[in-house]
This record gives sequence, structure tokens and C-alpha cells, in this order.
Amino acid sequence: MDKYTETEGDRIMKKTRILLLFLVVINILIIPLIPVYAARLFVEDKYDESNQDISQSIARVHPSLIATTSAEGQAFTANFTGILESATFYLRKTNAPTGLFEARLYNHSGNYGVNGVPDGTPLDTSDQLDISTLGVGFALKIFNFTNGYELENGEHYFIVVVLVSGVVDGVNYPSIGGDSSAPSHSGNSAYYQSGAWASQVAIDVCFYVRARPTYEYVFSDTYFENGNVTASINVTATGAGFDDEFNVTGGYTYLPDNEPVLFYWSIGGGATRRIYTRSSVLENFTVTLPDADFDTYVFTVRDFTNKLSQGEAFLEAYRIVNGTNTLIERQIIDIHNEVPLNLVTGATYTIRVRFYDGSYYDWGTFVPGESTTFTIVLRGVSFTDQAYQVANFIFVEIARPTGTTFTVDYEATKNQTIWANVTIMIRNGAIVSQISRTNNSFTYNYAGAVANTSYVVLVEGVHTL
Repeated sequence: MDKYTETEGDRIMKKTRILLLFLVVINILIIPLIPVYAARLFVEDKYDESNQDISQSIARVHPSLIATTSAEGQAFTANFTGILESATFYLRKTNAPTGLFEARLYNHSGNYGVNGVPDGTPLDTSDQLDISTLGVGFALKIFNFTNGYELENGEHYFIVVVLVSGVVDGVNYPSIGGDSSAPSHSGNSAYYQSGAWASQVAIDVCFYVRARPTYEYVFSDTYFENGNVTASINVTATGAGFDDEFNVTGGYTYLPDNEPVLFYWSIGGGATRRIYTRSSVLENFTVTLPDADFDTYVFTVRDFTNKLSQGEAFLEAYRIVNGTNTLIERQIIDIHNEVPLNLVTGATYTIRVRFYDGSYYDWGTFVPGESTTFTIVLRGVSFTDQAYQVANFIFVEIARPTGTTFTVDYEATKNQTIWANVTIMIRNGAIVSQISRTNNSFTYNYAGAVANTSYVVLVEGVHTL
């Protein structure tokens, strides 16, 4: 780890930063470095209730064999691939009907927006709504789907509300809201009477269809590694049979139809920064650019645990950006086992090996220098709770921005600091500065260093488990 050929002062500084892993590692852990989350719900398609100007009665239990409606709904288009979660309709009642509504999803038949009707048996069915609980005024009512049906991007469907049981008549009945004055949805509505579905192009039903994206990746704003906001950046996503390019400046949510394998973007000089995805894991990412000169550092991973052979494995580099430990790059540890990472010379990173099951091994703090090839050895060892806590929840970064100044950033993310000391010493052992803190997060700036002089910076602490 100490293959450096810089000046003695820089070399000692970098040795100290690498050694910090062991100095602080005996008592503590790391925030989830890549946010993994449950996907949010998005609107697949809708026709807003503000368009409502007509009330259409549903006054017969389905399936109606006479000229009275027992079900009604709207054709729509799925705008992304996702799991159907809910449908919403604009409903009310007249007088005192009783019974149950449910929403159903159907395939679409006919010309979309012209004479489309529901086709075949339902693809999915929602929970039920007691129509006696409806008000006399229109209100949005949600029907939840729990069967996990996947809507396909670009496909046409019908979503309908069906009266499945009850006592209704021409005086006591529920109604659905629609627009007959200026219908503008791309699809058309349809109703069920006399044993069959009938289309109506002159009316659009007010509705919402929401789904949980099968694949969702959230990109924050774009930053240089020093935390400054960058200019416009385009990211390319690649997967089986597709390449998508999109701009992530200001933040972007990417909803692909299929699972991507890799995200990459240019960092200048013909180089790219790469983050390979973990199968079936939805993640948030921050797109970063080097804030200073960078080089390609190649790591060879020697595995004596046999864990790399059990599934996909990655080599990851993290750096603190705007106070958050941020994934900078993730490469696949492949059969050739020479893994490149584009890192800023002189910056402080955490290097991590992530295994197929989501577990990981932290190689430790790494400060890139002139040497560009390194070996990571994985051995079958166990760690104490103290070592695990330190490796995962305590972050220390030390920098010497000028010849006369040092900056020490300390963060204990589990808020278990009893005390933490920072000691700055000349290499001969003379202490030039020493502070003690009980904070779980602090920054210490020292401006009394002598240029071209070697120093050792020691960070020690005591923490609870």
C-alpha cells in the first residue's frame, strides 16, 4: 500500500491516511454508502378530474344483459414498464345504493382512441370499494392492485370500474365522472351494456393509473469531487440490446424498460467514469467528475476466500463529496482480474470489494500516487464487532491543501463518539497541535505547518458499540 515516490512529506502524509483505517478501526461502522430503496409510484397515464362535466350512472350489477351500464372505464397507454399498483376514479352516489365496486385491467382491442374496447378476461383485479361509502359529491377513490401485474411501456390497456354486487336501480346508483364537452385524452372510454363492451369516443373518463417502476435509478445533481456543481453531463446506460443517453444535470430519474448493466460518462481525455449496476438492486447515484489531475489505477484482487467465484463482484471507490461518502466508480472484478479505477491523484478514497450477496470487504483508505498498480488480498478472517463498527461507520479524511495547512474531517455516523483526538506531529515526534472533541462530526483546520516539512497526523477515538 505504500508504493509512493513523492516527496518525503507527501509520502508520510499518505502513509498516515492509509494507516488511519487501523487507528480508528478498533472501535466502530459506515452509513449505507449507496442508497438502496423501495421504488416510488409514478403515474402511468391519467385524465384529470378538473375535466369532469358529465356524470354517468352504473346502475346494474355486472355483467349487464340489458341497456343499463354495469362497468365503465378508459383506454390508456403505459408510459413506462412497471408493476400496477392502483387505479383512481372520480365517483359519487345518488340516494342510497349498496354493493361493491372493483377496478379491472384489460387488454385493449380495436383502434386506440377511436373504437377501443376491453378485450378478453381481466389481466388484474383490484381490492373492492363499498359504494355506500361514496358521497353525493364527486371524489377521487383509489383501488389498489396487489398481484404484481407488469405493464409494458407503450402498450395500450383498458382500466375500468365494475359493479360486482349490490342493490341498485334507476333511483339508487353510483356514477363515474367524465368529460363530454372537450374530451382530449389520447384514448377513448367504453362501457358494458346488453352483454357486450361498447366504445364511446365522445366521452373521456376521469382516471389515474399508478405503477411502481420495474427499474428505477435516481441520479442527483452533478458534482466535481470537491463538491462544486459541474456543467451539463450526459450519462449513457447500456444493457441487453439497448443504449440510452440522458442528461442528469439538476437531477434525473431514469425508468428503463429493461435492467441496465452499466452507466458511464466522459471525464475528459478520452476517459470515462463507470458504475456497473447490481442485479435486481435499485440505487441512487451521484455523477461526479475529477476535481484535479487523475490517472487510471489498476487493482489485482487475490481471493483466498472463494467468495468472488460465487457470483458477480465489484471493486468500488468512495470519496466524501459535500459531506457524504459517495460512490465514485464501480467496476466489475472479471476473469482477468485487473480492475481499473480513474481516481484523482492525492485525493483520499475508500476502496471496497462488494460480493454477489451485497456483503463487502473494505480494503481501506487509498491515496493515489505515482504508482498505478496494486494488489488486494482477500483472506478468510473474521472481525470483531469493534472492527466492523469502525470500518463501516467512521470516516476520517486528512488533506494538506497547502504546504502550511492541514484539514481533518471526522464523522461518526452512528453518533457513538465518546471522544476523538487529533494530534499533529513533526516526524521527529514533536507535537505541534493537539485537540480533543466529543462531537460526532467536526472539521479541524491547522494553519501552522512549515512548508517542505514532514508531519504525522494521528486520529484516535473512543466509541460505544
